[in-house]
Amino acid sequence: MKTAKELFPDVIGQSQAKLAITDWYNFEKQPLLLYGSSGYGKTKLAEDLKCKTIDTTQMRGDRLNTILKPIKEAEDGDILFFDEIHSLPGKVLEGLYKIIDKGTFYDTELCMDLALPDVRFIFATNILDKLPEAFVNRCRFVELQEYSSEELTQIIHQMYPDIQKTAINSIVKASKGVPRTALSLSKSIIA
Repeated sequence: MKTAKELFPDVIGQSQAKLAITDWYNFEKQPLLLYGSSGYGKTKLAEDLKCKTIDTTQMRGDRLNTILKPIKEAEDGDILFFDEIHSLPGKVLEGLYKIIDKGTFYDTELCMDLALPDVRFIFATNILDKLPEAFVNRCRFVELQEYSSEELTQIIHQMYPDIQKTAINSIVKASKGVPRTALSLSKSIIA
């Protein structure tokens, strides 16, 4: 059994989300749905869990095959991270229901259900209203919280320890609570 500190050794902030994800990691099979504004660290949390990342914004078409390929290629025990899940058409999300519920997919050529690898899913979004309610209800929901000024200061200092304190204060103010923005501004100052 892993602890939040072991799973997320360098993630600053998001203590409630880290605890919820750790609980899920240790005990649950149902899919996890991470919700939070862009730049809040959904991808970083998935990276620390050593997930295989699937960028749904690159998937085209409204057939389930668009999302089925990476699931079929996975190995038992893998955790698949589908980023920007809201970008998939509703028809594809509906097709995921059977995969989530049964762990199988219907092969139209063979006219039968076929088993898929025993994987777990993490879905991430910053737009909830595009997701069907039935999809959201199948997931454990974890919402990322806003970052405090102190947390942003720690994040900047961790990544760019040579930035002066006065610059960090300005960056924190300008970033409006978003770590990705704070790090981007920090990188610009260093350059």
